[in-house]
Amino acid sequence: MTIQDFENALHSDCFEDWMMSNFGLFITPGAPRAAAIRDQIVVCMGIPTITTHIMGLPGAGYLDIFDAATNNIGKCAHTGLYNNVGAGGPIVALTAINNIVQDYFCKLAAGYNSEFFGIVILLDVENLDPASPFNGIPFPRRQSLDLKVETENNLMLLPGRIKIHEPFHRIKDLAGKESTILNYDIYVVKFEFSNANSKHIYDNFKDKLNYFQNGDFDETLLEKL
Repeated sequence: MTIQDFENALHSDCFEDWMMSNFGLFITPGAPRAAAIRDQIVVCMGIPTITTHIMGLPGAGYLDIFDAATNNIGKCAHTGLYNNVGAGGPIVALTAINNIVQDYFCKLAAGYNSEFFGIVILLDVENLDPASPFNGIPFPRRQSLDLKVETENNLMLLPGRIKIHEPFHRIKDLAGKESTILNYDIYVVKFEFSNANSKHIYDNFKDKLNYFQNGDFDETLLEKL
């Protein structure tokens, strides 16, 4: 599993056709968008050794994406309009990054030492208008643009920075009409499991992420390898 494999999948007709045909999935609160997108990326890779949602080594939990040929791991996480809406909380640009960082250290603790891929899915509704299915959700019109900028700035603080940014701005609605309302951005980052990268992540996010601030982080993981 390489960056080129992700590029090939995200640029493929296979993936674009699927994105354009699933408007209902993307506008439904609580729908498993991250899992669906993750699974379709792997389908469009078309590589038999790469699978999704399988049990990892003891203590590792499930692996979102796993390549049996390389032991490379991928974690898929969603940041977008619906995050925390049910609880009345704000949109948080660090939601997906927090999940990715936590998964990196979980897999490191379990003994993985190959390459780690983080896939961030960002819902972008900057063209909101009165006909939008999002019209009743109480967020400012340009909130998603602020969210996008903050998400990208924080992704650039991860080791290796952003490797892929693929926007999908032509998703069709349920009537088959192209929508300018609903856009999706998918980002891919990649870095190795290493002490240097662990320290880089910790230094850049120790004051930002819940994972580091809630008291559960095991600092011995900074010297795991």
